[in-house]
Amino acid sequence: MNFKMLNELHKSCFGKLKVYISICLIFFLVISFVSTIYAQDRETYISNKREAGSFMIADNGQSASVVLDGTDFKGIATVTQWFMNDLEMVTGQKTTLFQSELPKSENVILVGTIGKNRFIDKLVSEGKLDVSDLKGKWECSLTQIVENPFPGIENALVLAGSDKRGTMYAILDLSKAMGVSPWYWWADVPVKHQQTVYVKPGRYITESPKVKYRGIFLNDEEPALGGWVRENFGGFNHQFYEKVFELILRLRGNFLWPAMWGKAFTMMIYRMGHQQIG
Repeated sequence: MNFKMLNELHKSCFGKLKVYISICLIFFLVISFVSTIYAQDRETYISNKREAGSFMIADNGQSASVVLDGTDFKGIATVTQWFMNDLEMVTGQKTTLFQSELPKSENVILVGTIGKNRFIDKLVSEGKLDVSDLKGKWECSLTQIVENPFPGIENALVLAGSDKRGTMYAILDLSKAMGVSPWYWWADVPVKHQQTVYVKPGRYITESPKVKYRGIFLNDEEPALGGWVRENFGGFNHQFYEKVFELILRLRGNFLWPAMWGKAFTMMIYRMGHQQIG
């Protein structure tokens, strides 16, 4: 075996070893990230049985309507649509979205950011909802049932955030509590079907994360990730990154570091509007 053959063999083996080490490091970082995030989890507030003071999300072929305020951050609507898809996966039932108007419905899921949602702000001003322990906090959220919030509405499940991501985390935390894993798409984690979904009475706070910036680092993407992305998405485009961003948000993350040569995405992502969920 001559020197040239040895050199080629060295390059081949080292390249494969580099990819393997990179994958292991990424896996370790993601697992560490997930463990840190899940440490914040609390006892589930979801039940399959109706009880006094509980809120019906879905039961007997019916589901609560979802209400947004059009003046809220645009990304809230995107994440709310994820939740609506999740609800359909869990219950097989579709729900209706209302923007900037209240439906004629017994139960509504009211989603919004404090100071950006007129309906939530009205509940606060009328003393029906206390958000004093959320104001001024980083990525904090509240889940709470409010009885008789508005004329003609019996109950509202309020998902309120101290800021944009706080609201997103409230929405996606409810999805996870219903049984939709953050890894439902990336790892094909099955979603258990449930015909009835209720939120237990109570006031549920998700505190600000102990680590301010939490996310995923993409590096040494070739050949494994690169080949898979080109086969499934046609390249490192906005369709691929939307799935990455969704995973990060479902894990209560807020950070992405794509250290990849020749695959800059910033302007493309902004052109496609995905800065709205960042």
